[in-house]
Amino acid sequence: MNDPNGLVFADGRYRVFVQYSRSSPDYKAIGWARLSSDDLLSWTWDGSVIPPDVSGLAYSGSIAQVDGTLVAHLTRHQPDAEQQF
Repeated sequence: MNDPNGLVFADGRYRVFVQYSRSSPDYKAIGWARLSSDDLLSWTWDGSVIPPDVSGLAYSGSIAQVDGTLVAHLTRHQPDAEQQF
């Protein structure tokens, strides 16, 4: 678990999203997990919320609340993709 990707307040609780790999420390399949808190001191593990994509990797990004809905934007690694700059 690393790289916090967004701290939001929704439905009366604070929520933070982090990179998460069940295969840690190898990081072969990276997705996102969520923790939640009422007071920012005690946290509850909510588990995996965005699983790895088909390439096995969902990296950093951010979470925003849009019209009451949490929206995630994330980056991923696609080793076979043509690179454009």
